Amino acid sequence: MKAPPGKFEGTHYYHVVQWLYDEAGQSFLDDELGEVDGFGWYGKFSGKIKGRGPFHAICTEGNQGFFSVTWITSEAALEATWSMLETNYDDFCNEGNED
Repeated sequence: MKAPPGKFEGTHYYHVVQWLYDEAGQSFLDDELGEVDGFGWYGKFSGKIKGRGPFHAICTEGNQGFFSVTWITSEAALEATWSMLETNYDDFCNEGNED
């Protein structure tokens, strides 16, 4: 389990993290890839938040600990973006940058 991120650019992202992690720190993310110290960490979310939605988002945390969210308009666009990230991550790993 990845610990919730620590730095935010405003309270908006802090509230997003509260929605994506329960009180025990368990993530509601659909998938994760990468590491903060390298390619960067990415989390994929598709679902309801507090009974509203559906929402689609990709969360990011970089090596300096800053957390951001990119909201995606549809599930198809989310899957296409995630697929591109997976390809980029595979390329990054194949270059010997991460295990």
